[in-house]
Amino acid sequence: MPHHFLHILAIALLWGAGGSAVAWVLTWPVRRRGWTGGHVSIAVVATFATVAAIAGNARAMLISTDDGHATIVAAVIAGLLASVAALLSARTFRRDSAFLHTDIAHINSGGVPTRNTEPMSPELRGLHHAMREMGANLADARKREYALEASRRELVAWISDDLRTPLTGLRAAAEELGDDIGADHARHHDRITAEVQQLTEMVDDLYELSRLHVGMGKRRNERVDLSALLSTTMSNLERVAHAEKVRLTGSAAVAAEVMGDPGQLNRALTNLVYNAIRHTPARGAVTVELRAGERPGQALLRVTDRCGGFAPGDVPRLRDIGLHGDPLDDAPSGETAGGGLGLTVTREIVDAHDGAVEFENTDDGCAFTIVLPLAS
Repeated sequence: MPHHFLHILAIALLWGAGGSAVAWVLTWPVRRRGWTGGHVSIAVVATFATVAAIAGNARAMLISTDDGHATIVAAVIAGLLASVAALLSARTFRRDSAFLHTDIAHINSGGVPTRNTEPMSPELRGLHHAMREMGANLADARKREYALEASRRELVAWISDDLRTPLTGLRAAAEELGDDIGADHARHHDRITAEVQQLTEMVDDLYELSRLHVGMGKRRNERVDLSALLSTTMSNLERVAHAEKVRLTGSAAVAAEVMGDPGQLNRALTNLVYNAIRHTPARGAVTVELRAGERPGQALLRVTDRCGGFAPGDVPRLRDIGLHGDPLDDAPSGETAGGGLGLTVTREIVDAHDGAVEFENTDDGCAFTIVLPLAS
C-alpha cells in the first residue's frame, strides 16, 4: 500500500510539474498585462497542474479511464471558477489602486487626500492612511515654507526702509558740514554719531541672527546667575535710559541660576530692555523683574514698558522676523511697538536655551517675559 501511494505521488508530481511549466510559459504574455493577468495566470497554472497529474496517473493505469475523464472535467470546471474568482479579486484590487492613484494626485496638487469610506483590503487601507498623513505633513510644511518666504520678503522690505532713514540723516548732515551751511558742527557730529550707532546695532542684530540660524560658533554652557545678569543689563543701559529720560528700575525676587551662554543670555535680555526704553515716551518707566516661574523649575525675566502696546492684529505675528507693529490708538507719538530684529534675536537665543518668550499687552504698554529652566 505505501509503495502504491508513493507511485501515485511521484507520477502526480512529475506530470503536475510539467503541466505547471507549460501553463507558466503560455500565460507569460498575460502576466505582463498587470495584476489581472497575474491572478488569471495562477488559476490557469493550478488547473494545468491538476489535469496533468490526473492524466499521468490515468496513463499509468493507476485510475480508470472513466474516473480520469470525470476528474479532468471536474478539475477544468474548478479552474474556470478559480479564474472567475481571480478576475473578481483583480477587479477589487484595481478599484483599490484607483483610490491610491487619486491620493497621489491630491498630494501632487498640494492637497490632502480625502478619507475613503469604501471597503478596501487591510494592506491598501493602511497605505491609504499613510498617504493621507504624508499629504497632511507635506501641506503643513508647504504652509510653513510660504510663511517663511513671506517673512523673509517682509524682512528685506523692513531693512530697506529702516536703513534709508539713518542714511538720509547722515547724507543731510554731511552735506551741511561740506557746504558749511550749519554753524553748529557739534549738533551735526552728535546726529551722525547717533545714526551710525543705529546702523551698527542693526548690522550687529543681522549678523547675530544669521549666526543663530546657521548654528555658527559653539554656545557656551555654564551656570549663569540671573540676578547678576539683570544687574549687568541695568548697568549697561542706565545711560541709554537717562538719555531718553526714561526711568529704569530692576528687582530680583528670587535667586536663580540657569545653564547656558552668559553672553547670549545677556544679549537676549539687553535687546528686550533696549527696545522697551526706545519705545517708552519721556518720563515713562521701564521695569525689569526676576521672578520664580509659575511652574516649578522655571525662572522669569519680565520687562514691562509704557510703549502703548501692540495692536490686536499684530499680536499673532510677534514671531515674525523684524516685526514692526502698528501702534495702538493711545500709543505715544504714534510710534510703532515693534521689536524689530532685536526681538527676533532674543527669541532665537531663548529657544536655543530650551526657554520661551511670552508677551502680553498691559494697561499702558506691553510686557515681554523670558522663561528659562533652572539649572539642576
